Amino acid sequence: MENHDSARANQLPYRAESSRAANARRQVLAGGAAGFAEVCLMHPLDLIKTRFQVQRGVDDPTRYTSVLDCVRKMYRNEGALSYYKGIVPPLITEAPKRATKFLTFEQFHLTFKQADLPQPLLLGGAASGIVEGTMIAPFERVKVYLQLQRHKMAQVSDAASMLLYDNVATNMEFTMS
Repeated sequence: MENHDSARANQLPYRAESSRAANARRQVLAGGAAGFAEVCLMHPLDLIKTRFQVQRGVDDPTRYTSVLDCVRKMYRNEGALSYYKGIVPPLITEAPKRATKFLTFEQFHLTFKQADLPQPLLLGGAASGIVEGTMIAPFERVKVYLQLQRHKMAQVSDAASMLLYDNVATNMEFTMS
């Protein structure tokens, strides 16, 4: 009986570690699936919102008068795939972003709870949000650039190189002045 108990005691740390790894895998998979579903369902609305945000006023020849007007004009002038302009950066980033957010939230929450800090849920959410924001900002900029293209589908590589050129040119102008 003693051998059985000692063998079992030796397995417990492994089980605890295995359980943590299994939880981490579940958090990553759940976050990734949530991110993918969110992008596929919500991207057309995000694109329409972005188009409205950058309208230049009543003199803008491409001005939209309503959401329905925007949907119609985009379909007529840019085609059915226009509702998914700029979707590649979110698809590439959203699954890892949500996976990271789910995982880091759980880890930060557990750490703050074990440290007996007040409001571990709030602190865990804030810390995971900082990690997410830092990781995603460059991809968000590429997405918005692609959404603003009012011609047929733009390429992600064009957007990335254009933004890189803009940043280098801006930095050079700033250092030269």
